[in-house]
Amino acid sequence: GRHVAEHIVAVRGDHPFTDLADFASRVDPKIINRRTLETLTCAGAFDQMNLRREDVMSLVDTIISSSQRATNNRREGVVDMFASDRPEAIVPAKSITAWPLSERLAKEFSAIGFYLSAHPLDDHKSLYTENYVQGWTSFEKAARGGAKAGRLAGTIASRNDRKTRKGSNMSILTLSDPTGTYECLVFSEQLERFESLLINGQSVVLEVEADSQPDGVRLRLINLHSIDKAVARMANKLTLYLENTEGLSSLQKQLKRGGEGQVSVIVVGEDKTKEYEIELPGNYRLSHELAKSLKVVSGVEDAKVSVQKAQ
Repeated sequence: GRHVAEHIVAVRGDHPFTDLADFASRVDPKIINRRTLETLTCAGAFDQMNLRREDVMSLVDTIISSSQRATNNRREGVVDMFASDRPEAIVPAKSITAWPLSERLAKEFSAIGFYLSAHPLDDHKSLYTENYVQGWTSFEKAARGGAKAGRLAGTIASRNDRKTRKGSNMSILTLSDPTGTYECLVFSEQLERFESLLINGQSVVLEVEADSQPDGVRLRLINLHSIDKAVARMANKLTLYLENTEGLSSLQKQLKRGGEGQVSVIVVGEDKTKEYEIELPGNYRLSHELAKSLKVVSGVEDAKVSVQKAQ
């Protein structure tokens, strides 16, 4: 790790890398190997080159080949008289499938051990703003002040299964939210009940008991829900921001009735100075996944699910 970082800093010097070809032409392929390139990509090291991480990942072989060729030429003193001052560009194919946000963040966490560019719970901020759950730092402070129970949201980073002194199954979960990282004890009864949700990368809502100790606040799991189920248990509202009303009929076909949610459509007027809000009749089944899918529909500028109140 440190050796790799020092090498990259040394070859970069005072001239930042302009693109992937420039990077490949300067680094030593014996130091920047395949595994290192993949880790750098997942960590977002090339993000400022305006390339998606999945695009860079698809070019790892090309980057390595280009780097080996440039290194061999330097070693042998070979000069290509017909080459330009800049190395040949390394460009991704246009057909590379985009990584979902959850996959990108999982790879980022695997590469550097924490979330840097975003957090899986960022799409669920309404859970916090409506006081359905507490952020970890707020709850930790409350527990040190005497609070004995609470509700948290978290993304499972790791699960450490072990045995109690009596031989029963238990697990220690490491979770994170946008405010920090924390651990929670899970004993045999909860392990059996929630086994399908206790998966690395899964975002959940936990009901916990807290015990403040000199070395920190210890949590014990009482109840657990998936994020989607937690949102579904609350009255929520989907707000669609449209460029115009032309695609409204096709949008309505993608909305499923029978839930507790309301849908509002906001359209910007032609003069761009006024907004018009239309509330669709009936109640709908809503989720953050639905909002994400609607964002890519032609004519939709944005789609947001907000919590109105907890039941």
